Amino acid sequence: MLGLGSSHLYKQVYADDTLTEAWRHVRTGTDQAGVDGVTVVQFQARLFANLKALQTTLRQRRYQPQQVKRLSIPKPDGTMRPLGILTVVDRIVQRAVFLTIEPLFDAGFEECSHGFRKGRSIHTALDQVVRLINHGYGWVVDLDIASCFDRINTMLLFTCIKDQLKDSELRRIIWAWLEAETVSVERQGVLRKREARGLLQGGILSPLFANVYLDRFDKMALKQGLKLVRYADGTPVQA
Repeated sequence: MLGLGSSHLYKQVYADDTLTEAWRHVRTGTDQAGVDGVTVVQFQARLFANLKALQTTLRQRRYQPQQVKRLSIPKPDGTMRPLGILTVVDRIVQRAVFLTIEPLFDAGFEECSHGFRKGRSIHTALDQVVRLINHGYGWVVDLDIASCFDRINTMLLFTCIKDQLKDSELRRIIWAWLEAETVSVERQGVLRKREARGLLQGGILSPLFANVYLDRFDKMALKQGLKLVRYADGTPVQA
């Protein structure tokens, strides 16, 4: 299982340096408010007090994520991309959790996995394809996972996470995020509750969780002797 002692791993989430680094990421993202109406600028106006209050909430294990505001933005092909806007507080906590657990999960991923990983990209994936061709593999089968984030089974995903992450509080928070109700903004001032589906487009942890979900596929394919190269052909919009 991942991590050190469970309490020690969770303490890293609300450590001063982790929350500070998480805030640095969040403040450069969107200033659009979540369901609580608080923008990044408003949060920054009382930054020290807000971060200390959040740290206390995390330390006392009282943190609960708020609902997610759901928007749709146009894609270049004319279709619409569903996007979730987290509250500023939830963005900070998600980033803090990401900073804590991403290196641990990433260490277990296969070399064939190139999407949404630090130091890896479509270019490193192509380099691996070229190496395989140079080793005499002449056939390439190109497959695409349509609407990957939307179609991920969150129950199965959480099983994958539980199998590797032993920290009970981190498990609780992650499950709460996966099950968070969404709020769809249909027009100005009108909110409609809707059932969450798949992984949140715009969630800070969604790319990591997608890799956790697909890692079992990678391992099974490689165990069968297949030469696999998996990558993501785009960067998910993060709020």
